[in-house]
Amino acid sequence: MGENTPFSHSYTPLKSTQHIRIIILEPSLDPNAPLDFSFHQASLPDLEAQYEAISYTWGAPILEHPLFCDDGTRVYVTINLECALKKLRYRASQRWLWADAVCINQRNDQEKATQIPLMVNIFRGAKRVLAWLGHGENGEHEAINFLGRLSRSPMISSGEDVRIDERVFQAVTRLLQLPWFGRLWIIQEVVFNTDVLLICGQAELSAIRLFSALSLYYKSLKSTNFKTEPAVIDKFQALDRVYTIWRSHCVGTPNSLTSYSRPHRILTLTSKFSSYACSDQRDRIFALYSMAGDICKPSLDPKEDQGDAILMDIDYSLDVSQTYQKFASAVVRSSAGHLAEVMRCILQRRSLVADKLWPSWVPDWRMAPVRDPLVNEDLFRELTGTVRQDGVGLRISVSQNDCIFTPDYFEDEGRPQAIIITEKGPNEFSSVRTENLLYSILAFFRNHICSRGLSNAAMVVSNMCLPDLENNTGAAEGLRLRKMVWTMLLDPIKNSQNSGKEVHSLLQAVGRTMNSRCLFSAAAPSICHGGAGTIIGTGPVELLPGDQLLISAAGTQRCTADVAMRQALVLRHDKGDSYRLVGDALLVLYDKKDCKYPTCRCHFVAKREYRPNQTHSVWGIQTKAFQFTLI
Repeated sequence: MGENTPFSHSYTPLKSTQHIRIIILEPSLDPNAPLDFSFHQASLPDLEAQYEAISYTWGAPILEHPLFCDDGTRVYVTINLECALKKLRYRASQRWLWADAVCINQRNDQEKATQIPLMVNIFRGAKRVLAWLGHGENGEHEAINFLGRLSRSPMISSGEDVRIDERVFQAVTRLLQLPWFGRLWIIQEVVFNTDVLLICGQAELSAIRLFSALSLYYKSLKSTNFKTEPAVIDKFQALDRVYTIWRSHCVGTPNSLTSYSRPHRILTLTSKFSSYACSDQRDRIFALYSMAGDICKPSLDPKEDQGDAILMDIDYSLDVSQTYQKFASAVVRSSAGHLAEVMRCILQRRSLVADKLWPSWVPDWRMAPVRDPLVNEDLFRELTGTVRQDGVGLRISVSQNDCIFTPDYFEDEGRPQAIIITEKGPNEFSSVRTENLLYSILAFFRNHICSRGLSNAAMVVSNMCLPDLENNTGAAEGLRLRKMVWTMLLDPIKNSQNSGKEVHSLLQAVGRTMNSRCLFSAAAPSICHGGAGTIIGTGPVELLPGDQLLISAAGTQRCTADVAMRQALVLRHDKGDSYRLVGDALLVLYDKKDCKYPTCRCHFVAKREYRPNQTHSVWGIQTKAFQFTLI
């Protein structure tokens, strides 16, 4: 509506890339009077500590509430910003304020591209940050008042649990469910200023008091019987991350996430705050851009050394797909060589392999991570990537000191043969109990590989479902916990009677590992003595029969004397040497005995010297150096 009216304000261009606009809000005794203002433009250093910056949520992008400029024109904003300005307007004097929807020309992508990198300094240079949470119609202001009292309590120092009743619990829960606490932009709006005031209706609370009170509240909550929703727990954890970053910037404590010199990494930030919301999905990158220490605008001086920085402009002329593709390309092209981190971002999320318009090697940062990668740095170290000139394809080279088995890699009478997925097994794990999930995996495993040796099979299943257990707990503790899983599989009756916290925790870990994953079997025609054999594994739920495996010999984890786990990438052939990345996989390989199929007796090899452009004897098969393109 606002863009089409003849009264719509025509913005005067900013005088330089270091200039910003401030609105001077006129006073009124009537809280419902129209909002009158004027613009003031100056360089950011000249305006330092002369204005207050507003942090708020846009809400629905319906711009139909007018602000009346002194030149007779109007700027249209959302209802939430109108409410914030009416609340913040003084009764008898002007108030200098900065709000992005008014002070940045939202219809000018070029201005947005220059102003957004300045926002860190805009909020840092403000006299105070005013966080507008809303009117508190549902009693959220009661939580603000309670947390304010708690922040002044002696129990903050003693750490003694505070009494939480039903009314307080519900009020704090409603407070944390307000949209402001889940908005991506609030992170940089809060963490760079030491004076942040939260306003909810008539209640006010400083951010430092909020952090202090919530810390004790969350500790005390654990000793109550109140059921806290997972989404609310996520808000506590996200606020803890915000507090840690705020402390590192504003206080400079040595035990913060990083040191004081702002070295937060952009990919780390996108992962940590993936649950936060933004109305423009390009802001998954742009809202965190100025907070990160490893991304910057490319220098116009070709002689300037920008080190290992990720070089990328903020460009709102690109759509979401183009923005993410440009960002992923910039990360891979950086001299630090961050291919492994881009791959990890992909593998943490649901695969978009079926969407031919989306490059399979580009993460979709709109999706939150749902699983931990099954592969580790051993596999990533074997891969190097080069973005093609068209920016769509990623050329992958396998260059490593160990052996690797790749699609169309093995030759049988001169014809290349791939390791092909032949069957997709159980995958509806999200709707079943974890105990039943384990038994399904065990049954699938024994049906395809083991004709005997239940104990041996149980041991392998525990390794497949908890691949990182020893790394997270230590070798001795990991072995003890793994034996607990074996017991659950070997003695279901005893397991049904065991409801201890450790068992529950282990089953939760299994559930996380198998989230969005399925079982599969694959044919390995050339690596097995005497002909075809069967491999089983777990991989992304998006895989299909006919997909191929790139199997790494690095990072092999031996489960028993006869069984080893191997890491792999799942690829879908497109045409020529082009593939689409489906995800990662963990494979079970048997050697010599306990095989249902005698031909599936695979011999493991030790590391050997790698010489480029030479063939290597692997499991008795001649293999060649390998390159392919991800599209």
